[in-house]
Amino acid sequence: MGGVSGVVGNPHQNQQRTEADFLAAVEKVAAWQPDLSLLHQGPTDEKRAHRGDPDVAISLVTDYESLTVFGHTRWHWPWLMTLGASQVMNVGGDWL
Repeated sequence: MGGVSGVVGNPHQNQQRTEADFLAAVEKVAAWQPDLSLLHQGPTDEKRAHRGDPDVAISLVTDYESLTVFGHTRWHWPWLMTLGASQVMNVGGDWL
């Protein structure tokens, strides 16, 4: 199990990192190949117009086979999508 806390933003604010630092942390966790990863800020699902960070999608799609669970933005159905050889699931919705 691995994870990255916080979101992309002003690194002088609590739980915020620069985009480069956040993506480096995501890629470091993905390199460990955990079975489950937890993120606060997740990827974009452009096919379904689900909000997120498109660079997180790029970081997770390369050489990573796992389930990544995240929140931060609410998606409408479906909450699960395939991303490369992995799946990502948004648990930030009202359905919980």
